[in-house]
Amino acid sequence: MKNDITTVVIRPLVTEKGTHQSQTRNAYAFEVAAEANKAQIKQAV
Repeated sequence: MKNDITTVVIRPLVTEKGTHQSQTRNAYAFEVAAEANKAQIKQAV
């Protein structure tokens, strides 16, 4: 995978569970590239 942070996060996940967590825990869900690791995801977000 290319080290470009714009290709790591694909889109936000809008689900019932994700909406609930964003309102109660200030947590958000994203669809990310399968080959991305935690460090790349953290840097992209």
